[in-house]
Amino acid sequence: MELPQTIFVGSLVVALLFYAFYSPIPSEIDEPWKLRLCLASAKMEQYVASAGEYLGFESRVNLTRSIQEKTADVTDTDPDLEIDDTFFHGIRVRVYKPRGRSIREKSAGIIYFHGGGWVYGSVLTYDVLTRTLAKKTKMVVASVDYRLAPEFPFPTPFFDCEIATKYFIENANSLNVDPNRITVMGDDAGGNMAAAVALKLRSDEIKIKPKLQVLIYPLVQAIDYHLPSYMEKTHFMPEILTTKKVVTFLMSYMGVQNDTMVEEFMRNDHTSAHVKQHYYKHTDVENLPEEFIPEGFKPAARTGGNIEISRRYEAFYLNQYFSPLLAEDHTNLPSAYILICEHDVTRDDGMLYAKKLGKGKVSVKVEHYKRGFHGMLSLVGDFKIADKMMDDIAEYLLEKL
Repeated sequence: MELPQTIFVGSLVVALLFYAFYSPIPSEIDEPWKLRLCLASAKMEQYVASAGEYLGFESRVNLTRSIQEKTADVTDTDPDLEIDDTFFHGIRVRVYKPRGRSIREKSAGIIYFHGGGWVYGSVLTYDVLTRTLAKKTKMVVASVDYRLAPEFPFPTPFFDCEIATKYFIENANSLNVDPNRITVMGDDAGGNMAAAVALKLRSDEIKIKPKLQVLIYPLVQAIDYHLPSYMEKTHFMPEILTTKKVVTFLMSYMGVQNDTMVEEFMRNDHTSAHVKQHYYKHTDVENLPEEFIPEGFKPAARTGGNIEISRRYEAFYLNQYFSPLLAEDHTNLPSAYILICEHDVTRDDGMLYAKKLGKGKVSVKVEHYKRGFHGMLSLVGDFKIADKMMDDIAEYLLEKL
């Protein structure tokens, strides 16, 4: 090979490697090169899935799900836990029971709803997180494999989580769990559904309600994408979560498969002037800490919008079980632990929900990780700050339960 050709090939390889490994990350992030490896892996996963779809093997969504499950660190045996794959009223669930507990000694219980934007994730891809949670807390953890969008849009995933939670409470004794010490917990889309299930069970005629709700960087509204975090944090680590991805996931949860409308949602044109005037009070930036609002920031306008699109989809995004932030009543709900990350487009959703719960006289603890980013808890065991997050959650649960 002639020297110029060698240089060209070498330069091309370097450029490709740089492209694969480079992603804009905030300077405050700890262990940046470890994070770059994770982001490069996520990027390659996206490339492989897109290529597979282009070649006609399978849809990009199904290929991504398959890759994630095949590369997940899953174990069916653990010296500290009994692991059982079972069903709660037909909903697949993976249950983790700490070993060594007396039959007479009831455990507290956690029912966990995984993240993944309602489109991705499973009990297998979340095995490390939920297994670690069970070990750290010494509590029974039931991880719910709810059905995914877009094949099963709202309200199916929410109903699956509600049904599984009721079963967990009603059959707690058979699982050696104290029904009065149960937590609903989830991250990302799972955080949304944990909040929604807490709302739903408050009004249901069941005697025993969840005692706590733990919401990890939850998505709790779909009307305003002009909040500071959606505007300012979308440029970092695009492999993980951007404002556009949030919109796409929420549209899938609605059962919408129309990429041409993504930009309209991002401009808030999916909400009519009537919706803006009546519901933007829920996303008022006055309820955010001053440090969350950048200098010169202008809140979303309360005018304009596409009336046709609004009428088509407002039955979804105005539903309190789709957008828990929009519920008119946040009283008499379980005490809450809300985890938010600074470098995350969903940061403001979590903080606004904490404010709403506080106004409803619900006890709320907010943990704001200034060096954290969306999805970080799933990296427990690999990143020090993820381990710190898990320790903080376990400490809260052990104290309150």
